[in-house]
Amino acid sequence: GNKDTVLVAVGTYTENIIWPDVNGIRLISEGDSSNTIIDGGGTSSVIYMNPQTATIDTTTLIQGFKITNGDNVSNGGGMYLNGSSPTLNNLRISGNSATDYGGGIHLDGSSPKITSVNISENTAPQGGGIYLTSSSPTLANVNISGNTGNGSGGGMRLNDNSNPILTNVVIS
Repeated sequence: GNKDTVLVAVGTYTENIIWPDVNGIRLISEGDSSNTIIDGGGTSSVIYMNPQTATIDTTTLIQGFKITNGDNVSNGGGMYLNGSSPTLNNLRISGNSATDYGGGIHLDGSSPKITSVNISENTAPQGGGIYLTSSSPTLANVNISGNTGNGSGGGMRLNDNSNPILTNVVIS
């Protein structure tokens, strides 16, 4: 029900969200990714989802935010998803970095539904934009641009039987 929906007013929020072990939470901006910003403050992943007891599936939703300034982590500067498959909708994941894998997004054993998302200007040695290991996300209307991977995979790096389903995805 509505008790699981968190509506966030337009503004900039400096925080690092450690997602609770609860499925079905809907984190929704009242604005969009141009005016509702979650800023990681350069200290950790902006959104960290690593459930120990719950199953996080596509009924969990994150919608309408710019996710930026995630840093100082080895994996998943913008978003780290381990064993989590939320719906990510109308996001801009930009200006994040990681020291190893997945500057923008790191997926490990995760199959999120990623729709109308812009992943840009992120940096990591492997998978500057998005790094997948044992993951099969569905990406539709996704623009992956201007990311840097000094080792391999500036835009996207696939590892360990990852099998993304891509529809109207541009990597440049």
